Amino acid sequence: NAGSLKGIKKEPPKVLKETPDQLIHRIKPEIKDVKARSVTKRMKQSAFAASVSRETIMECEKIGLSLNEFVEISLNAMKEIADKIGV
Repeated sequence: NAGSLKGIKKEPPKVLKETPDQLIHRIKPEIKDVKARSVTKRMKQSAFAASVSRETIMECEKIGLSLNEFVEISLNAMKEIADKIGV
């Protein structure tokens, strides 16, 4: 089910510890304006947020999520708590 991590039975890959939040936060200061497509497009630019491990983020495919789905989940989670995390 896209948009949910429920049902993961085995040890989650390290991708769940390395989320695209640093990429997301650097694209626009207002999280409500960020689109998943913008994040995935910027992820291809190695100079942009260079410290973010793209290889680790791509491990989302090991749990059956496409990069776009994983970014959407991350974006939605960040939007839900935007006031608490200051974005």
